[in-house]
Amino acid sequence: MSSGANPLTKCTMRMIEIPACAGMTVWGTGITVWGAGITVRATGMTKQFARMTKTVSRGFTLIELLIVILIITIALSMALLATGDFGEKRRATTYVESVIDRLKQGRDYARMRGENVRLRIDKKAYLLERYHAKKWQKLPTPFAVLAFAKDTEGKLEGKNQIVFYPDGEATPFTLTITYKEETLANIKGTEDGEITLK
Repeated sequence: MSSGANPLTKCTMRMIEIPACAGMTVWGTGITVWGAGITVRATGMTKQFARMTKTVSRGFTLIELLIVILIITIALSMALLATGDFGEKRRATTYVESVIDRLKQGRDYARMRGENVRLRIDKKAYLLERYHAKKWQKLPTPFAVLAFAKDTEGKLEGKNQIVFYPDGEATPFTLTITYKEETLANIKGTEDGEITLK
């Protein structure tokens, strides 16, 4: 091109068209436009814009995800400390199911072996015993003793034992299990050996 060519014409060789306003500086070219209705071209700006778009849409980094997981973990830990339970009540609830299983095992043992079986509540445990050789003996099974769970206690209304007979009958009972002095469950037994959770 000749030396007397318009500076904007020189830029036209490497730029794309964009409308320009008076006093506008075209980003990426260093050109300031002083006139309405003038069109300039800027390929440099287009490439820069494409790079910015790519950067914005790239997603989360591994560090960002780890920070989010850390925040969630801290929040859950604070919630757990606030309740102060640490799953103990859930374990106590599961323990109630274990007591019911022991009662049913004692009832079934009496029916199958033809011996009277009783559940007796000691200071620290539930004990299953059979009446054998004219005396009460601990059942010769792994489920004969069930220790109290932490902060739980079992109480029988009006009696200290439950007896299951070989014919399927049993002494009626209501066994109340408490957790930290709060009633957790009431287990009821009928004369015909039915055991239910109330």
